[in-house]
Amino acid sequence: MAGPGSMRTPLPGCDPADALTERFTRCGVPWPLAHGLSPWMLAVDRVGPGMTPWLRETTRLTVLAQREWVEPTTRIEAALQRAGTASEALAAAIDGPYDSGAVYERRAAARAALYGLVAALRQAAPSVWAIEHGLGWQAQRPLPVVR
Repeated sequence: MAGPGSMRTPLPGCDPADALTERFTRCGVPWPLAHGLSPWMLAVDRVGPGMTPWLRETTRLTVLAQREWVEPTTRIEAALQRAGTASEALAAAIDGPYDSGAVYERRAAARAALYGLVAALRQAAPSVWAIEHGLGWQAQRPLPVVR
């Protein structure tokens, strides 16, 4: 069971989306991208039977926003694709004959894919559109590889 302050049980008065935004920015994701990504992670964490339209729409809108806000790279595009596919697999597992083990595995895979996207977005450069609309940021330097 999750304890107080975990992502599953936010502290009283805390917005879980703000907590995720903070977590993602600590990982080096530019704030606008982290803020835009938080609803998707919340949907993956909380979706259940009857809620898959929310997950699908959140996924669709977040992917569109990330594609509009960042300069496209192969790594980011691949990460967006993997996260979208994993979210759809989670929704399909919830919509199908319910199997808690399959849902658990798909949810874990969707979270992992989203954290892969977080890693890819750390070096994201703002698109021309983002800069023109005041969403620009400084691209992060890659962190050293620890062996």
